[in-house]
Amino acid sequence: MKESFERQISFPTINSSEMIVILEYIYVGSIEINSLTKDNIIEAYYAADYFQLLDLQKFIIKTIKNNFTKNYSPELLSKVVEIMPLSEGNTLLNLLVKELATILLTDIEFGRLSITALQYLLFYTNGKDIPFATPEYEVFRYSAIFVAKNVSDVTYKTLMEKLPTLEQIDNLIQIENKLITDHQKIS
Repeated sequence: MKESFERQISFPTINSSEMIVILEYIYVGSIEINSLTKDNIIEAYYAADYFQLLDLQKFIIKTIKNNFTKNYSPELLSKVVEIMPLSEGNTLLNLLVKELATILLTDIEFGRLSITALQYLLFYTNGKDIPFATPEYEVFRYSAIFVAKNVSDVTYKTLMEKLPTLEQIDNLIQIENKLITDHQKIS
């Protein structure tokens, strides 16, 4: 348990499925890989951190890296920022942010990434040497549409129509350039 100088001992909320993982690890010294699912792996890591089970934390990080980062990074980061203290030294946070930074935000469906997770992702990667796959305009567009979706469907639909993607902008520029080029031939 974390060291504390308080007179009362308190535990974080740990669900039974996460506690089973902790007890299995303490009793057997290892856990079965199928004990960890996308639904309980973050809480299991948090519990392992609380009980200072470093080898279990490493095993969970390895499992996340090998099995969950490709498909579930947005959901996992959303869950981490919801239940764990945010710090740059957190191995799990760093892993998920670095993985998510390599994914275009436009490829992430709205609702898979929470507003807090998006905010942390942008804050953490800002000014760091972490390659960020999404161009700045697309970050702006995604953020604006994401917020609009939380306001109302009408606002969401309006912004979807008014804010074109970078690809649509490039196509418009190419069409305009072609028109100008053709106009020069006529003169």
